[in-house]
This record gives sequence, C-alpha cells and structure tokens, in this order.
Amino acid sequence: MSAWRGLLPIRLEELSIVFLDDAEMANWHGRLSDDPTPTDILTLDYGEGSAEILISLDTAKRQAVENGNTFIRELRLYLAHGLLHLSGYGDKTAPQRKKMRAAEKRLLANKSIAAP
Repeated sequence: MSAWRGLLPIRLEELSIVFLDDAEMANWHGRLSDDPTPTDILTLDYGEGSAEILISLDTAKRQAVENGNTFIRELRLYLAHGLLHLSGYGDKTAPQRKKMRAAEKRLLANKSIAAP
C-alpha cells in the first residue's frame, strides 16, 4: 500500500480491506444502496482518515475470467478502483467512468506497485 500513497491525493490513517463472498456482498449492497445483488466492490469512507474497501472474491473470480485477467490482477484493479473512489473519483456517469478507467490504467501500469 505504501507504494500507492504518492500516486493518490488521499491521506488515510486506517484502511481496512474486507474480502467477502457474493452473499455477504449482496447483503452490504442492499443495505447501502437498496440493490440486494452482489457487486464487485464497495468503498466506505468513514472520514477522519478511516475507510474500508469491501471486495467480493466470488465476483473477482468470475470477472477475471470474463475480462481475461488473472485473479490477482482483478483484485489489484478493485483495490485501485476503491482507492480512486476515496480520492474523489466517481463512476456514475459515462464521463466519470472514462476518467476512472484512465486513472485505473495509470495506477496499474506503475512499476512501483506491480503485483508479486
């Protein structure tokens, strides 16, 4: 995580990354956005430098195959996505998604945060 710090305009004192299955993620998604279906990632910013990124491992496994990614690369993409949300990026509109995708590509291409 420390390699990502200099690349993003966020200052977190505490970041929890929680891995869930699809059933648990659907429960969280339903509670937070009235959509009781699984999703890949949810980002929770508690303020005062504290945040959580929830990631569905079931969804990551499925989408890795669908996207032609390794499982690890898919998880790195989700982590980058969550950190970008915490940095103020959105993905509700087409222009926001375009900006988010470009930022994800920049983060994932950075050699200092390459996967083992």
